[in-house]
Amino acid sequence: MGFHLLVDGQYEPQTEDFILSRLSAGGVFVDAGANIGVFTVSAARQVGARGRVLAVEPSPAVFPYLEQNIRLNHLENVLPLRLALSDGTHDRVPFYTAPASHFGMGALAPQFHTEPCSVVTKSLDEVVADNALPFVSVLKVDVEGHEFAVFRGARKLLEKTPGPAIVFEFCDWAEMRFPHTRPGQAQEFLRDLGYRIWRLRDYRAGRPPLEAPLTCGSAMLVAERARPECELFTFNIRTRPVTLL
Repeated sequence: MGFHLLVDGQYEPQTEDFILSRLSAGGVFVDAGANIGVFTVSAARQVGARGRVLAVEPSPAVFPYLEQNIRLNHLENVLPLRLALSDGTHDRVPFYTAPASHFGMGALAPQFHTEPCSVVTKSLDEVVADNALPFVSVLKVDVEGHEFAVFRGARKLLEKTPGPAIVFEFCDWAEMRFPHTRPGQAQEFLRDLGYRIWRLRDYRAGRPPLEAPLTCGSAMLVAERARPECELFTFNIRTRPVTLL
């Protein structure tokens, strides 16, 4: 991430463009797995003073960088939360931090032969209620294979009309690490709620949604309830000046 920011001034520009294309002044963005705040910073500027951003990051090693980047960019519309989103509330859940060579890849599943620390988990529905959010415009989820549990804990939000636009990561081996979870189950859950799902690159190209959930490999995915067939979507990949540690 740091290398891309240093060289290109951006990290995952296609993901960022999707997020910003669905946010306007006064919008609400939830960044689940916010890391150091790359998407949080851009989204906060996009929604402006009347908008809100919730930046959720459980890692005790990463969270201070997120807080500092919020301060450096003078973002008063961002609320950082050091917890993990899941399908319920628990006070002490094992969280496995990542070594420096895999900075930001902490997970609720065992990995890297590291000893876990404890983190608090909450459902997104509870977080939305606690912060009196009337709606969520865009939800980004990158939680190292725990996406299905995050969506289960957001059922009330996702059943609203209109539901938020969603961008999330799929990775088969990451999802397989969690008990009672199989690759593609997060996608199945969204489809049952009326969402259509695209690979991000296909969405950008105007191609049809996936006919079935992905179960192998990895991809960045987007999900929306419906869109008019005549609507055109354009993306402008551009460098935005942000200050990041």
